[in-house]
Amino acid sequence: MSVEHFSHPHPLILNEEKECDGEEVICSCCSEPIRGSGYSCSSCSFHLHQHCVKMPKEIKRHLHEHPLVLVTDPSNLSRWCDLCRSIVVKGFYYHCSLCDFDLDIGCAFTPRVVECQSHQFVCLQNSMSLKSFAFTCHACGTDGERDPYLCTTCQIMVHERCLHLSPSIRIKQHPHWIHHTYVLEDVECTCGVCRAEMKADYRGYSCPDCNFLAHVACVYEYNFDSRGASAGPDKGDMMSEIQHFSHGHPLVRIDEVSEDHNCDLCLLPIYLPPLFYTCRECDFHLDNSCAKLAHKIEYGAHSHPHPLVFRPDMGQSTMFFCDWCSQVSHGSYYTCEETGECSLIVDVRCIKAMFEPSKLEAHQHSLFLPSDEGGENSITLLELSRECSGCGCVPRLNGRKKLRCAPCDFNLDFACATLPLKVINDRYDPHPLFLTYRSYDGEEAPFDEYYCLICEDERDPKHWFYHCQDCDFDAHPRCLLGRFPYVKLGGSYTHDNHPHPLTLVELEENNKPACHSCGDHCYYLGLECTARDCNFIVHWYCFPQSTSRGE
Repeated sequence: MSVEHFSHPHPLILNEEKECDGEEVICSCCSEPIRGSGYSCSSCSFHLHQHCVKMPKEIKRHLHEHPLVLVTDPSNLSRWCDLCRSIVVKGFYYHCSLCDFDLDIGCAFTPRVVECQSHQFVCLQNSMSLKSFAFTCHACGTDGERDPYLCTTCQIMVHERCLHLSPSIRIKQHPHWIHHTYVLEDVECTCGVCRAEMKADYRGYSCPDCNFLAHVACVYEYNFDSRGASAGPDKGDMMSEIQHFSHGHPLVRIDEVSEDHNCDLCLLPIYLPPLFYTCRECDFHLDNSCAKLAHKIEYGAHSHPHPLVFRPDMGQSTMFFCDWCSQVSHGSYYTCEETGECSLIVDVRCIKAMFEPSKLEAHQHSLFLPSDEGGENSITLLELSRECSGCGCVPRLNGRKKLRCAPCDFNLDFACATLPLKVINDRYDPHPLFLTYRSYDGEEAPFDEYYCLICEDERDPKHWFYHCQDCDFDAHPRCLLGRFPYVKLGGSYTHDNHPHPLTLVELEENNKPACHSCGDHCYYLGLECTARDCNFIVHWYCFPQSTSRGE
């Protein structure tokens, strides 16, 4: 018996389990093993469950206002399920082309009765109903307004999305495994992530080995959600192969490395550990933390109610100015989804710093991005004048945003929060230099004993610096990294209004030629003509985006 399926060009033949030579066969639709009979292609490695063959081409779900169509992406680019936030590595999914909304197969057919953490939950509403139903979720402690699931035995009511909470998880702020609980024995305590009070109506994660407790929202928000945290002690932190939305080819995990690489998303150096991913077809590298980033990110400190959307690196001819760290950069970035209403641009490094507990070695508490709109995490005028603990500057005066620690007076601007932990620069030192947070232990030494050995000026011993223990070499971060550490100087560019190739150069502070495009003086960065006796130069931001980069 054979069938034709829209997703595959060849006929599919019904096979019994014995015809698969005893090897486990994975369904190309739902990525689950096929046990018993199923459909297979005799020409290639394509298999489907019998029930997956009969899966409807179009469905309507209460989670979304438009019909969802069953699709398979021939480009193999990764997609994220908008319900459970898991990556759709391979297989089919349901998709709305109007809203770019996706549901994986498991979430598209969530059963009406679900067993979860020893509870049997029943959905209280018809799946086609769009009526609101206000309730407070017993799993996360926040309000809901549609289709709660109820355990009729315990009278526990939860969001549909909270059915997918990991029962056990490991986060960056705590060394032990923590477990989700619907009942907190000690409600007068502090969340170990945000340091806010754990109230009686909040359920969360607790540690059986100590008194650590955390809000559900904090566990997921400040650990990249379930994609960024380990989901159980028996599962590895990294898959051997992934499809990432930032790249068109499969990426393979690398456990050993013989040369230095930079991540193509954040441009930071990759040093082992941790592991990273690379493309076998081209020179593309992705560190583990960037691999966990989502294509769309929602966070409470954005002044608009829209998510931030990933924008890929468009090549060396495109640079941007990050609104959080005030640095010019090549590479990828995030922008507000509503670009017509909001011009916010944030580089990938700052996005990672917002979600990671930044520089834990430098400070004992987690750091948070204060809200732009007020509220519990809002910043006061006094706090706006406080110095960055890493460099001593006032972030507000430098146009930078900062991370802060609520319990104590520790502030960190994003330029410091995104500094690489290790730098190799043979020009100044043959050994790696490590980011160091203070120059003394215990009693402070005289100020004039501390110098940067690159600029030979004094440096503040309370501020961060790079240090080589073998050579006793110290340097300011700016002196070691340069003014534009994330800009790829050089290259060859063509300009529509100039006959010669241009190259990207860093200008000396005493060299300020006039821009041939706008007439103002060129500061810092410019595209300069490479031809002899030609003084053509333009600002990098006056350089037309339509202009191409030469080979």
